[in-house]
Amino acid sequence: RDCLLSRGLGDVYKRQPLLATIALPTVVNANENNGKLLEYKKLIEEGYQILDELVLKDQKNSTYSKSRVKEFMEEFSVALEKCNEAVEMIPEKKEGYFCKGLMLGFYHKYGREKQGLKEFTKAIKIDPEYLEAYYFRGILGFSMERRHGSSIDARACRDIKKAYKNNFPEAIEYVTRNKTFLKEKNLPIPSWL
Repeated sequence: RDCLLSRGLGDVYKRQPLLATIALPTVVNANENNGKLLEYKKLIEEGYQILDELVLKDQKNSTYSKSRVKEFMEEFSVALEKCNEAVEMIPEKKEGYFCKGLMLGFYHKYGREKQGLKEFTKAIKIDPEYLEAYYFRGILGFSMERRHGSSIDARACRDIKKAYKNNFPEAIEYVTRNKTFLKEKNLPIPSWL
């Protein structure tokens, strides 16, 4: 079933930039006294910093020449590699997988959305109450081209609902924005709202 929250992203705009209006997480929950955990945190923060810079560049100039695409792909590869290194360093920590999910999800134009969903799922398996991962997996699912009522739609709805019901601030904002959209279009509002 379609929860209709995807209407604002998927049905109207088809493919939204995943991170255009969403702040990236800046803190990794780690013991600061351990050198390995400090390096883990540093890798993730460096990946986020590169992604932040790419988002800003993309917002300033959304036209793509061949040289610009090549430059973006090189920078994206460096950011993704930071996340990969973090996962290799401490595979039992959720933040590395979350970082990879953001990187792969953001660059959906290169066909890696499904990989991004898988990385968010890995983070959720490590911490089933990781609301941030549920929220971003839901947003990524809604930003992908998909069939109406698909399993991606259903999971995205469940993810947003879980984050919303647990008072995750970005999910509350997202639902509020889409609730307004549904009202304006005279579409049914899901019963859990």
